[in-house]
Amino acid sequence: MNWDDDIYFTANPDIESAHGWSSQFARFTTDANVYPIVFGSFKIENALVGKNARVSHAINLVLHGLVSVSAFFLLCRWVPDWRIAFWASLLFAVHPLQVSTVAWVAERKSLLGSLFFLWALIAADSKKAWVVWVSLLLAVLGYLCKSPLVVFPAIFVVADLFLRPGHGRRWTLWGVHAGVAAVFAWVYSGREVSQSLSLGQRLELVPASLGHYLEKWVCPSQMLPIYPKWDLSGAHGEMIGWIP
Repeated sequence: MNWDDDIYFTANPDIESAHGWSSQFARFTTDANVYPIVFGSFKIENALVGKNARVSHAINLVLHGLVSVSAFFLLCRWVPDWRIAFWASLLFAVHPLQVSTVAWVAERKSLLGSLFFLWALIAADSKKAWVVWVSLLLAVLGYLCKSPLVVFPAIFVVADLFLRPGHGRRWTLWGVHAGVAAVFAWVYSGREVSQSLSLGQRLELVPASLGHYLEKWVCPSQMLPIYPKWDLSGAHGEMIGWIP
């Protein structure tokens, strides 16, 4: 599988550059393939062991394990029985849909982003005020890994209102999180990937993507990567065809 492993790692000249990390931050607002935290992990890996597929996959596997364990601890805070949390996180860990997350080296952006996302939710649930505000830093690290994580404030508010109502209305914390996420959303909206798609195409892609991944979670068959990528002009047809 090689959609963009070369862009991120194997053929990325910045990996070898002494000034590569600073250049990644400089290009963050314009280049759709730049995620500084993810790039930093590849740069450190290359400096220590070089470009070795086994090592890259091993690192992704360890990160996936950490994500699964973090999901368990978060669910323990949200559900009344730890056994529910255990089986839910175990299903998440071994589900066939997760294979590409480990095998696809560039998907480290999802692994690191998910890890920071979960840690931010766990920190926000703390009884210590300073730990709660650490959730903001963790969320920012997540935004620097993957753009869709800017939905974090919405998940955070829903969790507070329906899963942990004892926290009350934390307007200041919610507002700060929403403001920071809005800045990153604005930055991401101006990058190259958005300029290549019309607003209608981006809106069309949302239900198609949602339907595709929901279908694969329920019925994990035909899990090969999509070649070629979806034709957006017909993306809505896949979603409509998926609905019973």
